[in-house]
Amino acid sequence: MHTKTVLRILVPVLASVLVAACITVAPTLKTTPSITSVGSQRLPLEVGVIVSEQVRAFNVAHEIPGACISGGIQFAPVSYGQQLQGTLQDRFARLFERVAFVDPSADRSSFDAVFELGISDVGFRFGCMIAPQQFGEVTASLRAIDDDGREMWRSATTKGRGDAPFVMGDGLQPHYW
Repeated sequence: MHTKTVLRILVPVLASVLVAACITVAPTLKTTPSITSVGSQRLPLEVGVIVSEQVRAFNVAHEIPGACISGGIQFAPVSYGQQLQGTLQDRFARLFERVAFVDPSADRSSFDAVFELGISDVGFRFGCMIAPQQFGEVTASLRAIDDDGREMWRSATTKGRGDAPFVMGDGLQPHYW
């Protein structure tokens, strides 16, 4: 099957994958991927996902104005980029038979389809104790590229927000991604 045809079929699926990967954000010390069913049969494709070292190491979050509590942003035991890559790996493994995460210098011609993952912003707004107004936001990108690095498709969804009420309650562990 021609790569362009495959990508045209996968665009709606991949848009929902990115939304599922990025929309639920809240502070925690534990990362648990959510389960998204896309059917029982994976596509017989070998997919490469380019993840730069800059994306893997992305570990900066900022406070969104209006918070009752400030300071202490860094909750993640690993970088936000690694968490996003792990979530995308989980989602793509459900869609495709073979998924490889590679650096930007990898040979793209050996894959049926190549995607590039990016992350540019993570922010949190904290409330007071039991606070329904607290949330997290993530800005990320996912695009399909050809062998020459030209963009063939870009996810329309690039920013996700996840509300995180009751984060300060005892024993509750909301989830990133």
